[in-house]
Amino acid sequence: MTGTSSFLAKAQPGRNTRDGMKQLIDEQFSFAAKQYKVLAKTVPTNVMPRYYDPKKNKLVTSSTKWWCSGFFPGTLLYIYEYTKDTGILSEAKNRLAILEKEKHFTGNHDLGFMMFCSCSKPSTALPTEIILITKTVTWLLMVLTGTISAITI
Repeated sequence: MTGTSSFLAKAQPGRNTRDGMKQLIDEQFSFAAKQYKVLAKTVPTNVMPRYYDPKKNKLVTSSTKWWCSGFFPGTLLYIYEYTKDTGILSEAKNRLAILEKEKHFTGNHDLGFMMFCSCSKPSTALPTEIILITKTVTWLLMVLTGTISAITI
């Protein structure tokens, strides 16, 4: 069984669903960590991955100004939070470092996607410097969107 069939088989009632789902989640995060490490080695350090074009057999990348630029480091942080894989955390820090300059970008309305995907939901499982960046970016976004005013802080 592969793909969706395998996923559904593990989650079916009567197969100790809790243990089956825990095993499935463990396997998926382990696989994601491996895939993201391959992706990290493939993508130049100054850009973000965008998509793979099978017709051209080419990985398409983007600058950090692309509206989805925060998705890659954000996903790395979620993978790290679950796996505690320090290689994943290192890559997340590297990608956040090139993304940081966009926190004051006003060229479009997508700053939330660019920054919030990486920084919106910190966890105590993440290193302190990531949480501090998260709090700063969250505050900036709240001010920019009018959720709060800078005066009330």
